[in-house]
Amino acid sequence: MAITIPLDQLGAELKRRRDADELSLRDVERETGISTATLSRIERGSKPEFAVIERLAQWLGVNVVAAGEETSVVRTDDDLKRTIAVHLRANKKLPEDVAASIVESFDVIMQIEIQKAKARDQLPS
Repeated sequence: MAITIPLDQLGAELKRRRDADELSLRDVERETGISTATLSRIERGSKPEFAVIERLAQWLGVNVVAAGEETSVVRTDDDLKRTIAVHLRANKKLPEDVAASIVESFDVIMQIEIQKAKARDQLPS
C-alpha cells in the first residue's frame, strides 16, 4: 500500500528517493518524462501542475494530498488507467497515437474483466 504525503513534502520525498537510489535529476527525467528544471524546482519547494504531481507521485509510489484534503489510499480502475497512460506518455519513443490506442485497449479489457467478475460473483456457488 502506498504511503500518503502532503503536497508540501513532495520535494523532500523526491530528494530522499534520489539520494537513496543515487539518481541524478537527469536519471529521474529519463524515468518520469519530467524535465530536470521542473524536478529541481519541486525539490526547492515549488508546487507543480497536477499532471506532474500525478506522474511524480506514481514514480515515488506515494499518494499526495493538498492541505485539508482527506486522504485515500484506495486505488480505482480510473487510477490504474491514468497511471498506465502517464507511463506510456513518458516514453518518448512511443508515438502518442500508439500510446492512446494502448490505453483504449486496456480500458476495453478492464471493462470485459469487470463484467466477467460481476457475472461470476452472481453465479450460485
